[in-house]
Amino acid sequence: MEPNENNMGYLLNKAALLLKWDLNKKLNEYELTATQWAVLRDLHNQEMLPEEARTITPAHVAERLLADRPTISGVIDRLSKKGLLRIERNPADRRSQLLFLTPEAGSIFPRLVQDTDITLEQALQGLSAEQIKQAKEVLLTMIRNLES
Repeated sequence: MEPNENNMGYLLNKAALLLKWDLNKKLNEYELTATQWAVLRDLHNQEMLPEEARTITPAHVAERLLADRPTISGVIDRLSKKGLLRIERNPADRRSQLLFLTPEAGSIFPRLVQDTDITLEQALQGLSAEQIKQAKEVLLTMIRNLES
């Protein structure tokens, strides 16, 4: 048995890295990275909310994705240059911007979701529905513990 196989932190990190690695391979077809996909997915999720509940500034995206603002700003700039998101001045705060997905992003979004689902299905292969449910509960508990 490998020494790290008993280390929960190592196992969580390795699983996350392998998921990201596999997803990056699939997203390469779209000339996207997993981080760029995370920004697109986050903005899509915000679009599903009522308009008054949306928080679509770069700062909010960075906060939700647990990323630093300079990194997210670079990702936003690259996505804008690819025509996948539109940046507008925030009328409520001149110092910030609002982010919107473009129709082009909307057109490839279903395929991106499908590729993400395939990666996750591959990772969960061989697990029962009950094991997947328990794993989600464990991960949610860990997240709540660390967010408090």
